[in-house]
Amino acid sequence: MDNIQYNNELIPYLYEGVYVVNRDRKILFWNEGSVRITGYSQEEMVNSYCYQNILQHVDEKGTLLCIEGCPLNATLQDGKIREARVFLKHKDGYRIPVMVKTLLYMIQNKRLSRRLKFLLMNASKNKFITKILN
Repeated sequence: MDNIQYNNELIPYLYEGVYVVNRDRKILFWNEGSVRITGYSQEEMVNSYCYQNILQHVDEKGTLLCIEGCPLNATLQDGKIREARVFLKHKDGYRIPVMVKTLLYMIQNKRLSRRLKFLLMNASKNKFITKILN
């Protein structure tokens, strides 16, 4: 985890999915909520890059957000908090609607300054799921 200590008493056990990426969008942390929502384990996701498009986030129009309109990348660029309703592809092949919130968190220490992004996922309360046909 890049020698970064996360709050081991809270973040790993949140019901919401939380993952942390660095400025290169490398996933450094993936909590149990993220596992539950996506079906992907920590081993599968940590050290991968969000732009590898494993979750294939799309908006309501079907736009692939990794290619056009990624809220996570936009937050990294300007530091603004964003919320968006997106649809991710579960490991089992179906789409799940989630609300995501991206925010920037700065860690300062003697040697360096790091910009981390947190992505909070919360599975939609209306449990509609769209099977992927391909």
